[in-house]
Amino acid sequence: MPLVDAGDVRLYVEEQGDGEPLLLIMGVGAQMTLWPAGFVELLVERGFRVIRFDNRDVGLSEQLDHIPPPSLAQMVRARYTPWRPASVAYDLRDMARDAVGVLDALGLQDAHVVGVSMGGMIAHLCAIEHGPRVRTLTSIMSAPGDALSTTGDPRVMATLLSLRPTNAEEAGQARVKLAHAFNPGKLPLDEPAIASLGAADYRRNSNPAGFARQFGAIMATAPRRAGLRTVTCPTHVIHGTHDPMIPVRGGRQTAELVPGATLQLIDRMGHSLHPLTWDEIVDGIVGCTQRWSD
Repeated sequence: MPLVDAGDVRLYVEEQGDGEPLLLIMGVGAQMTLWPAGFVELLVERGFRVIRFDNRDVGLSEQLDHIPPPSLAQMVRARYTPWRPASVAYDLRDMARDAVGVLDALGLQDAHVVGVSMGGMIAHLCAIEHGPRVRTLTSIMSAPGDALSTTGDPRVMATLLSLRPTNAEEAGQARVKLAHAFNPGKLPLDEPAIASLGAADYRRNSNPAGFARQFGAIMATAPRRAGLRTVTCPTHVIHGTHDPMIPVRGGRQTAELVPGATLQLIDRMGHSLHPLTWDEIVDGIVGCTQRWSD
């Protein structure tokens, strides 16, 4: 599918399968290709029309390179001095409007919405601010947005921020390094496959400035604790017991805030969609969507 108009930006969208629409929202700096092909196929087999898209500033979607990326100081100011204007290009509320804009472009009144990491935060805001458009919400390895629930191992954050590959081979090696950092539960890793995907993603698109603008969006967005208490759609929260990036308390707190939400903890899962967790995650998503149809 070509680029679609999603409000203020043009976004690259792909669909696979038939059935109930299921919108997948990816995390910071990550292209839609980070939703593994095998994972998507499992969802299609369970009867979903799976919709993936590149968020603004990554992949094949519109890049906002006319806006300088925020500095670290500007990000910190956005997070810790919210009463002062922050010099960031956009926030997660804008990205939630992008997601709803994808539904508009596809002629969909509503959809099941699944988000991972930053994508989970965007999905939260879809349910909070665009409630009628969200059939069900599945929040994976995400959090309400305050520092207590979001701050993980600083060494992992340092690894994420330090990776700046300059070619496809370096990108593959960087992806392997990050996979290890995200995997303290020591699930087995297929390093050649991970490196190959990292290299392919680099060739598809590389935009460090877009990553910085998205990270600034996270920092500039107010915590969602009050808003999550207003969510009325069936909600399921999935989190790994060994997530070093967004601690498991972030998932627990999200589930506690949303009325009637269910919580699924996956043993040894870190901050990635590891193949050994796919079946459990898909079962969780399916269970949540069934609550909408019951």
